[in-house]
Amino acid sequence: MEALLRLTAMEVRLFFREKETVFWTFLFPVLIIWLFGSMFGEQKFNGRGFAEMYIPAWIGANLLSTALFGVGTILTQYRERGYCVGCGRLRSSRSR
Repeated sequence: MEALLRLTAMEVRLFFREKETVFWTFLFPVLIIWLFGSMFGEQKFNGRGFAEMYIPAWIGANLLSTALFGVGTILTQYRERGYCVGCGRLRSSRSR
């Protein structure tokens, strides 16, 4: 468990070192929400306002895309650097 916490802390520090990643993950969605909110803020969708429908969907999509698109490159880096002991078993049977 301690190794997982150290690995998580390391990944968080590495994530925040990349300014572009921080921008696209946190600031760009806020700009898009502000832009669409100013364009469609008065409209109702199924009786609900823009913020009730769009913001939770955008947060969910942002979290999923950040996590799922990053996991492949991170696992590859772990395997190459020797951090991930079991990553060698993740190869398909065709690559052997």
